[in-house]
Amino acid sequence: MKSIRGRLTILLLGGLALALGAGGAAVYWISEASLVRQFDAGLKSRAHTLASLVKLEPEGLIFENGDAPPAMMAETYFELRLGSSGNVLKKSAKLGDLSLPQCEVAENEYVTANTDLPGSLNGRAVWFGFRARVDPDDWGNAESSQASPELLTIVAALDRGPIDRALGTLLTTLLMVGLSVAIAVAILVALGIRWGLAPIDRLSRQLGRVSGTTLSERFDNSGAPRELAPVYRELNGMLDRMEQTLERERSFADGAAHELRTPLAELRAAAEVAIKWPEAKPAMVSLNQVLQIGHEMEQLVESLLLISRGNTADGSSHLKQAAMGSIVQGCLVNARDAINQKRLQLVVEVGNGELFPAPAPAVEIIARNLIDNAVQYTPAGGNLTIRTENSGDHSTALVVENGPVELAQSDLPRLFEPFWRMDRARSDRRHVGLGLTVVHRIATTMGMRIETELRGDQLQIRVCAENSIAPR
Repeated sequence: MKSIRGRLTILLLGGLALALGAGGAAVYWISEASLVRQFDAGLKSRAHTLASLVKLEPEGLIFENGDAPPAMMAETYFELRLGSSGNVLKKSAKLGDLSLPQCEVAENEYVTANTDLPGSLNGRAVWFGFRARVDPDDWGNAESSQASPELLTIVAALDRGPIDRALGTLLTTLLMVGLSVAIAVAILVALGIRWGLAPIDRLSRQLGRVSGTTLSERFDNSGAPRELAPVYRELNGMLDRMEQTLERERSFADGAAHELRTPLAELRAAAEVAIKWPEAKPAMVSLNQVLQIGHEMEQLVESLLLISRGNTADGSSHLKQAAMGSIVQGCLVNARDAINQKRLQLVVEVGNGELFPAPAPAVEIIARNLIDNAVQYTPAGGNLTIRTENSGDHSTALVVENGPVELAQSDLPRLFEPFWRMDRARSDRRHVGLGLTVVHRIATTMGMRIETELRGDQLQIRVCAENSIAPR
């Protein structure tokens, strides 16, 4: 897997090389075309000058300045040919036995091309079609037809060494300059990428230092670029959530250990008593204590499992309507002794035929924990009200209200935290501080809504379920 640094380096250096290569090639081709164009212009001028020296007289074709071109064109290779046959009429002594290539051209037409010259030289030639100049005074009374010149072709060539040398110098310069620029830019690119990715390297080092003992620390985004601000924000938010989760798990484990320690100690004490006095009557008392303690521990373990799993035993089953009357009555039967012992004023406003749009096992757990919690935290002589409320076809609510309670408005959000209890209840082993947590977990899993309200010294908890969640 390639790194960001490697990808940026390849992209930037590859793009730079491509741009430099394309730019250098364009400069070279433009310069070459310009030099060749200027060279061809000079060749055409020489060919035209040579053609202007050709004159047709009664004795034949002559050069006005003799059989050789002017001294200024001594380096010019040339041939004069008859257009119809291509026969060479005149040629430069520089050509020796070599002849220039033949090319058919029209009158006043120029054609240029590269060619070979004596001495293995690279040359460039121009072919120019023209007619020899005729002076009527030179012909006198001769017939006019004799003074009608034929189409001639002048071929002029020059060594293109100056062009090649200039282009070679240009190519060398371009390569040297391009290489120097490439090296300089490569260094700048490497430094720029290193500088630009420094915040990511810094973040990587900070991530490498994260461990279970450093979750309370947060990533320092001072000096970080604007693009990394969302990353720092999300990482710090993730650490917040992780710390909160670990703190909840730690608190959960501590609370579970604390709650299990007392019944285990009592279980051990009861067993020791039964062993020490094995008579039937004390043994039966100890066994009854063991049974009661085991039942309490079973409820505690079931509550812990329910909270840990986050769903009900039959949460995947189809939803059914629960008969609230029988569920509430069953919960009150189990809590009857505590209600009578505290002389609570009990008001039940739940009809036998009333239905709650949720599975019966979930509703039974919710109702039992709400009622047990209210009974345990209501002082002697207090009141306990259980009722259902129906808002037409929209929702049904189970309401449990008890009081007086010693709660503040700031305590309401903590009611559903695991093992949270008022300090005065810490010595009461029968209430383990998980009841409302179980209620909250089941209710949210089933899509219900929980509302808490403190009216004076009266606490009201409402569990609302939409009627639409019930099956048809």
